[in-house]
Amino acid sequence: KHQWLLQKAFGLANVDTGKRNGVDTIFCVASVSKQFTATLAAIAAHNGHFSLDDDIRKHVPELPDYGRPITIRNLIHHTNGLRDDGWLVKLTGRSSQYSTQPRLLRLITRQQGVNFLAGEKFSYGNTAYVLLAEIIERKTGQSLHAYARQKIFGPLGMVNTYYIGDPQGPKNYATPYQREGNRWANTGAFTELARRATGGVMTTLDDYGLWVQNLLAKDSKLDGGAELTRMLMAPDRLIDGSSNEYGFGLELGAYRGLQSIGHDGSGGGYKADTIMFPTRLLAVFAFWNNSVYPTDTVLQLVDLFLDQPGGESVSAKEKVIDVPAADLKPLVGMYREASVGSAMLVSMTGTGLTIAYRDPPHPIQAVSRSRFLAPGHLQLEFERDGQGRGIRLRQDKSSDLVIGTGIFERVQPPVLNTKQLSVYAGDYYSRDVDATYRFKVDNGRLVMNIVGSEPGEVGSQTKTVVMQPSLVDEFVSIPDRMVFSFQRDGGRGPSGFLLNAHHGSILRLPFKRNSTSPGVPSAP
Repeated sequence: KHQWLLQKAFGLANVDTGKRNGVDTIFCVASVSKQFTATLAAIAAHNGHFSLDDDIRKHVPELPDYGRPITIRNLIHHTNGLRDDGWLVKLTGRSSQYSTQPRLLRLITRQQGVNFLAGEKFSYGNTAYVLLAEIIERKTGQSLHAYARQKIFGPLGMVNTYYIGDPQGPKNYATPYQREGNRWANTGAFTELARRATGGVMTTLDDYGLWVQNLLAKDSKLDGGAELTRMLMAPDRLIDGSSNEYGFGLELGAYRGLQSIGHDGSGGGYKADTIMFPTRLLAVFAFWNNSVYPTDTVLQLVDLFLDQPGGESVSAKEKVIDVPAADLKPLVGMYREASVGSAMLVSMTGTGLTIAYRDPPHPIQAVSRSRFLAPGHLQLEFERDGQGRGIRLRQDKSSDLVIGTGIFERVQPPVLNTKQLSVYAGDYYSRDVDATYRFKVDNGRLVMNIVGSEPGEVGSQTKTVVMQPSLVDEFVSIPDRMVFSFQRDGGRGPSGFLLNAHHGSILRLPFKRNSTSPGVPSAP
C-alpha cells in the first residue's frame, strides 16, 4: 500500500459558501484524464473488442478517407494529424451547438483534410480522444463512465472517481474559478460533456494515489496485468523510426537524470500536474481550482523528496540583468515561424521589451544580451546580425509551448493602405466548419466577423478579429491565434484563403470566397 509523504489541502472549494478544500475534495484533472481513456482503450483491445492497429474508419466509417489509414494507436499517441476539435468549434462561432457527443462527432467528420498524414509526427490534440471514446462505446456497448467503473475505478477502489456526466458521480467537488479583476469568477466548467474523454475525469488525492500505486506496481489489478502497465509506459515510433515520447496518455521523459512519466491538465479553471518516478516509486501531484498551473510547486516537492538541490522554477535559475535600451531596440519587430505561420511581435515599452504571441503582450526579462525569459516558462534567444539587429528568434525546447519548429525568422510586414486592404473584403465560406467569415476595412485595419456567431464568441460583434499583415497576402491575429493565407487565381482579388489556428492545431482549413463578394475573379 502506498504511503503519503505529504497530503494537504489549501484554499476554498467554493467562494460563495466559504467551503474549504479538503484532501477528500473532488477535482477535475482535465487532460490528466487521457491516461484513463487510453487505458480503457488498451483494456477493450485486450478483451477483443478491437485491435489497436485497426483503421479507425472500420469503427467510425463516417470519417473521410485522408489518404493514409489512421489507427487507434495513432489516436492514443497523438500521431493522427486530425484537426483539434476545440478549435474547430471555436472557428464555427457557435460553440453551444457542439456541446453533445453526436454534434461534435458530426463536426469532426466534416473535415475534408488533416494537418499531416498519420504517423508522420507527434502533435498533441483532443480530437483523437473524442474518437477513442466513441470507438470504446460503440464496440463495448457501454457508456464511457460505466466501462471505466467496471474496468478501472471499481477494481482499484477509486470510489470518488468518475467521468463528468456519470449520474452516479458524487458531488463533493471544488468549483473552478478564474481571476477577473478583483473577484473570483466561476468558470462553469461542467458543460464539456462531449469532451469527457479528453479532460473530464473527476478524482481526489486518495483515489489518484490508488491509480499511481497500481501503475507503479510490479503487477496490475487491471485486465492485462503487468503487460498492460508496460504498454502504457512504452514510447511510440513514428514512420521514420524516430521515438515519440508519449505513451498511453502519459508523457515520457526524465527529470534530473531519473526516468519520469506524467501529464498536466488545464480546463475551465481546473489545473493539474502529475509526475511519477518508477525507479524510485515516487509520485507527486497537485490539483488546483484557481486557473494557475501547480507545476513549480510540484517540482519543488519533487526536489525535496528526491533530496535534490534546487526546487526552483525554471525561470528562477537564471539571474535577470539590465540591458541598455539602445541594445534592446534593434530586437523590436515581427518574427514568423514558417511551418505554421504563427508570429511573435516584439515591442519596446519604456526601457524594456514585451512580446505578444498568443495573449496580450507580456514583459520579457533579460538574462543576457540576447536571451530572455517570459511568463509560462517561455525562454527565448535572439540571433543578431553584425549590427546587433535581431534576425531570428528561437524558443528553448524546454518552453511550455514550442510553436512549430520553435524558430522564428524576422519579417518585414507590408504596409497596406485602405484601398489595398479593401481587396480582401467580402464573404468567405468553409464547408469544413459550415461558417461564413466576413471581412471589411475598419479604421485602416482589416477585420473579420463570423456571420451568425454567438455573443462572446471569437468573431462575434463584441470580439471582432483584427488582423495585421505579416507577408504578402498573409495576415495574422496574434490575440486570436489565427493566420490567414489568401489565395489568388489570376483574377481581380483573392479567391479564398487557408486558415491556420492555435499554432498548428488547425492547418490549411479552406475557405472559398462567395461569388457575390466585391473583387471576386470573373468566371472564365
